[in-house]
Amino acid sequence: MARNPISRGGRRWAVEFANLRETQVTFRQLSDAVSGVTGVRSNLTAAAVISSAFKEVSEYLRDKIKSSAASKGVPNRVQAAAFAFTDLTKGKTARKQRSTLVGVRKGAPPRKDSRLYVEWNGGGKTIGMSLATIFEKGTTRGIKPTRFFRTGLFSSRSYVLQRLTAAYKTAIESLNR
Repeated sequence: MARNPISRGGRRWAVEFANLRETQVTFRQLSDAVSGVTGVRSNLTAAAVISSAFKEVSEYLRDKIKSSAASKGVPNRVQAAAFAFTDLTKGKTARKQRSTLVGVRKGAPPRKDSRLYVEWNGGGKTIGMSLATIFEKGTTRGIKPTRFFRTGLFSSRSYVLQRLTAAYKTAIESLNR
């Protein structure tokens, strides 16, 4: 067994490699599974496990953001604008990449949504801003920042890491069968 000490932030970590060839093969198979290389049943199982975990995590984050917004007094129309998008089939995005996205629609132009985007006249020109941005960051005119998005996101970091770690572990185990 080879032992390679790694220093990170002043701490010394040790990484042990046993059966390096098998480990490389396993990670190659995992990479193929995630990249969508099909034809091998274990690749399909691993890809399904990973994609379902990403979908579950994105929906969980969306719900946490909505919950955080509700607890901080953000209007219902902003809470309803929270979304979760997951496409791990390499198809729907413009660059044909796999993606998972969680956010809050802003209702900004060119597809302006008057329930989510506020405009006012300031200094002879029209100024506009998203309600989600107003409540997240605050304004200079009396609305204090609520940080509902940031709070919802950071409060769920440990769950997200645990769930994705478990999914990758399951995927690796399915590849080793």
